[in-house]
Amino acid sequence: MPESERGKVRDNMMVVMDNNDRIVYTACDHFLVPTELNKLFEDIEYLIEEELDEFAEKVSKLVKKATQSQFDAIVSFAYNVGVAALASSTLLKKHNAGDYAEAQKQFLRWDKAAGKTLPGLTKRRIHESALYGK
Repeated sequence: MPESERGKVRDNMMVVMDNNDRIVYTACDHFLVPTELNKLFEDIEYLIEEELDEFAEKVSKLVKKATQSQFDAIVSFAYNVGVAALASSTLLKKHNAGDYAEAQKQFLRWDKAAGKTLPGLTKRRIHESALYGK
């Protein structure tokens, strides 16, 4: 990627190159995107929206009742851990029992991989928990 195209953004998504010359997408503000990348971003956004719609449909079959914020947080969670993990989770059990305060706490228990706490997962769970509590 030419130096002039690095760090260009569309709708708060920035294209950068990592140390292995792979394209990486990240969030940021106040940049412009090269015209030739517009189609790529549109395709990516479309695929993500389709996939999220599929998860939302599956989650809606498991969740008894939820505010929009609760539902969005649970869909984000299921997208990351899988619908099967959500289905058997204490988070879902607490939510469906109407114990929303305890359900909100459950997000924070899912920040490990192979027994190790991962800062990125912790950050994601904090955001999901906050969204759930809105």
